[in-house]
Amino acid sequence: MRLYQLGSAHYALQNIERKRLKVSRIDDLNDPFELLGAMQRDKDWRRIFRQAKTRIHNRDGVLCFSRSWRNPVLWSHYGDKHRGICLGFDVASEVTMPVTYVANLLRLKLDKSQLHEPFSSQVANQLLTTKFKDWAYEEEVRIRTSLAKAERDGDLYFYAFAPNLLLREVILGPRCGVAIDAVRSLVKPLNPHVHVLKARLAFQKYGVVEDRRYRPGVRLATKTASDRTPSMGI
Repeated sequence: MRLYQLGSAHYALQNIERKRLKVSRIDDLNDPFELLGAMQRDKDWRRIFRQAKTRIHNRDGVLCFSRSWRNPVLWSHYGDKHRGICLGFDVASEVTMPVTYVANLLRLKLDKSQLHEPFSSQVANQLLTTKFKDWAYEEEVRIRTSLAKAERDGDLYFYAFAPNLLLREVILGPRCGVAIDAVRSLVKPLNPHVHVLKARLAFQKYGVVEDRRYRPGVRLATKTASDRTPSMGI
């Protein structure tokens, strides 16, 4: 399936160059309800959930994607206020976990006596893929990965591009100041089959769409400041 990850131009270009994506740690995600989206009726359960969340944070991470790059709110929240870059990947469906959006906390049947590991892997995955309904605009899909299998760089962890994670698109945001020709020059030697395009705001709806003036071979009548920018800002 084709999935998308938005970020700042600087880090997106680094990811392309180094052929990897940063693994998000559980406690660093922007939803404080991560792994806590279930009823916790007493203080014992609250303690158990917090401890389980800490164990999973220390052991695993996630890669977060969206099913679409066309939502302007995504660009505002994750694409550096439309100045960033979106990377599109073909991802093997067997490694993905679609997120479900709900109105109420889950009611899970758990065994309180299993204090050390109350969550089975199945329950942990259910919690990792359940979010409050107001997050639904993200259309999120996740990959859960062990930190032990990730590439460590200082305090950060990375997931290398692989056959189950193939870069296919690079989309420059509507306000991105990086020259599209410079990005194409960066991408082509690494993977000539990657489609690099420029986005713009839609004219007749709330949305982000391709700016076809930036397709290869199309000559712009007027060059903008970003077109003349020689640096990729890496």
